[in-house]
Amino acid sequence: MISVRYQGRLGNNLFQYCFGRILSEETGLALSAGQIPDFYNTKKIDGKKVTGEPKILSGHEVDLEDIIKNYNNSPIHLNGYYFRYEYYKPYKKQIKEDWLAMSNKVRVENTKDAVVHIRRGDFVSHGYTLTADSYHRMINSLDFEDLYIVTDDPSDSFIKNFDVYNPKIISSSQSSDFMFLMSFDKIIISQSTFSWWAAYLSDASNIIAPRTKNGVWGSDTRPDVNLTVDDEIRYTYIDCEAE
Repeated sequence: MISVRYQGRLGNNLFQYCFGRILSEETGLALSAGQIPDFYNTKKIDGKKVTGEPKILSGHEVDLEDIIKNYNNSPIHLNGYYFRYEYYKPYKKQIKEDWLAMSNKVRVENTKDAVVHIRRGDFVSHGYTLTADSYHRMINSLDFEDLYIVTDDPSDSFIKNFDVYNPKIISSSQSSDFMFLMSFDKIIISQSTFSWWAAYLSDASNIIAPRTKNGVWGSDTRPDVNLTVDDEIRYTYIDCEAE
């Protein structure tokens, strides 16, 4: 059996479930994972149930191909995050149309405006937040009429950096904010798995994403993380900095 130990919040959990589902599909092992709200197909999968000393997979970077090829009929416990797009790219059709299907598919409703997700919170103390200049760079790469900002902390003084756009601030429930992001044709994401998934699962034709050398997705500071979507022309990557 493959057991998933969810860690973190929604975006992290979606990666953890999909990684477990890949292993289940490739090894035939049963998958034990709790259902994620709004994603009705994130469910347990029937399959082989084996005993013995479990193989524990942690962190982000593992040799997925080797694990599948040399699977030795032992349980697998997932205790990591697995933020590497290369793992999911071969399964993108299943992920988008089946594994992470939502109860109500969110269609693009807004094609003239832009939405940006600003993720700060606990990132501030770790030096993971994008600079205001970085957000401006991404915002100014798009043509739009009105700007919407989705944030989990509308009282954060950092938001005032964007008063020049006269933005509309959106801060509701996790589910509502996720679906709101998905409803735009022009989406700007932060170094956040929450907005990464909202954009990836959306039908948006313009997705602006940060490319950094530092921070939680930094190529220098976190070489074990790589969420660059390199097989979809709708993505544009802008050089940014974290602080």
